[in-house]
Amino acid sequence: MRPSRLLIGLIVGLAALLAVGLAVASADESIEPTEHLDPSIVILQPGENLVGWLGESRTTTQLRRQVPAIRSIQRWDSQAGQLVQAKSLEAGYGYVITLGGNVSASLERPATPAKGKVELEGGRNLVAWLGPDNWTIDRVVQGIGSSFSSAEWGEHQYRVKSSTSADRLPTVQQGEALWIEVSRNVNWLQPAGVLPTIVFAGDANAELKAAVRRDSIDVMQYFADEFALQPDGSGLTVYVAADVDSLVEAFEEDGIEDEGARGRWYNSGGWANPAGHIVLKLEQWDPDYDANQYNEGDHGRGRYVLAHEYYHAIQQQLSSTNAAQWLVEGGADWVQASVRRLDEESSLNDELADNRRWVASLDAPPLDHTERSVGTWHYTLGALASQQLALRAGTQSLVEFWRALLPRKFGPRGRWLSSPPWQVVFHEVFGLSPERFYEEFAAWRAGLLPGTIRGHVEGPGGDMLPFVKITAYSPRLYDNWDDRYESWTAVDGSFEIDVPAGTVRLGIDLGGCEVYYRSGGTVTFSLSGASKLRVDDMSKSLRVRLNDRTCVNQAQGTLADA
Repeated sequence: MRPSRLLIGLIVGLAALLAVGLAVASADESIEPTEHLDPSIVILQPGENLVGWLGESRTTTQLRRQVPAIRSIQRWDSQAGQLVQAKSLEAGYGYVITLGGNVSASLERPATPAKGKVELEGGRNLVAWLGPDNWTIDRVVQGIGSSFSSAEWGEHQYRVKSSTSADRLPTVQQGEALWIEVSRNVNWLQPAGVLPTIVFAGDANAELKAAVRRDSIDVMQYFADEFALQPDGSGLTVYVAADVDSLVEAFEEDGIEDEGARGRWYNSGGWANPAGHIVLKLEQWDPDYDANQYNEGDHGRGRYVLAHEYYHAIQQQLSSTNAAQWLVEGGADWVQASVRRLDEESSLNDELADNRRWVASLDAPPLDHTERSVGTWHYTLGALASQQLALRAGTQSLVEFWRALLPRKFGPRGRWLSSPPWQVVFHEVFGLSPERFYEEFAAWRAGLLPGTIRGHVEGPGGDMLPFVKITAYSPRLYDNWDDRYESWTAVDGSFEIDVPAGTVRLGIDLGGCEVYYRSGGTVTFSLSGASKLRVDDMSKSLRVRLNDRTCVNQAQGTLADA
C-alpha cells in the first residue's frame, strides 16, 4: 500500500506563515515604509525595469502574451559580463524587462518562491530576493558569507564595511531584483520558506504527523534566525518511516536507490542522502519512545534528529561533506544542541556538558584520529570542537566553511573547476591550520581531565578506618540518575577517587548502611542533603568523621507476604 503523503513545501498559506516569522527588521530600523506590496503584481514602467522572479519558470513568450507591450526580456550573463536575451524566467534570478510605449503595464507573476537556492558566479550577478519582506540588507547578505562584495537595488547601494549606520540600513522586499557582486562562486541558500516534501511511510496518526510538521517549520526558522539561510526544500524529501519495510516500499515507489538503507536503519537515528532525501524514524516523535532521552515537554527526540539532518542537507547544498568526519558530524551535533538550548532555555555549555564529561572520564582518542569515523567519537569530540571554532571565529564560521568548500570556477568562461582541500579552506575560514587547532584542542581538553578527590575516614575514637568503600555521585544532564565512581580507603584510612569535571557528592558505605559527606566533615543519611563538591576546588584533603551514633539504628525483619 502506498504510504500517505503530505506536500507542505509549496502552499501559499504556510509559506506566508513562515515569512511572517522570519521578518526581523522593525519599522524604526528601516528608512523605507514597511507596508507589504502584493508580490504577485509588478508595475512595469515605460523603459527598463528590474524584476525578480519568484515562482515556477515561465517562458518569455508567455510573458509577452500577457503584456504585449514588452519589447525585450534580458538576463545577466556573469561569465560574459553582459546582458543577453532570456528564453525563460527562473526562480531566484532577476531580469531587465523593457516596456515599450508611454503607458505603464501590470505584470502578474507567481507570488510564492519555488526554491531557495541561488547560484552566484564570481563577479556581478542579477538575482531575486526570495526571502521575507523588510529584511535589512546586512541580514540579507549574511547568507552569502565572506565572498560578498556589494549589493545594488533601486536607489540603494551596500558594500562591505559600509558606512551606513546600523539603525539606518535599507530593507529588501520579497521579489526585488538585486545586483550582487561576489569574489567567487557561492551557493546562496536564501531563507525562502520553501519546506521539503514530507512522506510518511507506514502508519502514522494525526498527532505525530502534526508534530513532525511543526518541528520542520521550527527548525527551518532556527536556521534563518541563526545563519540567515535555510536548506532548500524544493529539492529535498523527508521520509518519516514507521518501520524499515515501509521505508523500502516508499523508496521503491519513488524510484529511489539508497543502498544499505536497511543496515543504516538499525544503526542510526536517521541520515541525509546527498541525492536529496532525509530519513527519520516516526517513533522518535512518540512520547513513549524508550530511547527518547531528550523528550522534554512538547519536544521529542525526533525534533533534534531533524535539526541534525537538516544541517547535513545544508552542508550538501552549500558544497559537499568531503571533509573530516568530526567537522561533518560534529557540526550537526552542535546544531542539534543549539536547538535544544533554545527549547530548554539553557546555555550551549549545559547542552554540551555530557560531551565534556565523556571526554574527561573515558579514554577518548585525539581529535585528529576522528577525521574518519571512530565509533561515535567523531560526534562527541566534533561537537566540542565545533563549539571551540564558533568561539574562535564566530557562529557564522560553521556554515562559512561549507560555503568556501565549494569547487571554484576558473579559466575561460569558468569552464574549469578547482576543488580546494578541506585543510586549506579550514585555514582560510578559522585562521589556523588543522594541525595547530588539534594542538589547541588537546590543550583545552587537558583542562577537562578527571580530577582527584583525596581524604580519609575517621572513626568515633579517632582511628582511621581501612577498606571502606567510597562512591562519588556525578549527576547526569539528561535524566535523574547519577554516574558512579568507586574507590576504597587504604589501610591508613586514606582514599583517592578520580571523578569527572563538575560537581560530585560522596557516599561512605559502612556495610549495609551508607552515609554521605557534608561540609565540615559531618555526614548525613540523605544523598539529597550531601554537599556538592566542585572538583576544581579540591585543593586540600577531606576529613570524614563518623560518630558513635552513625548507622546505629537498623531495622531487621522477615518478609511475611507479597
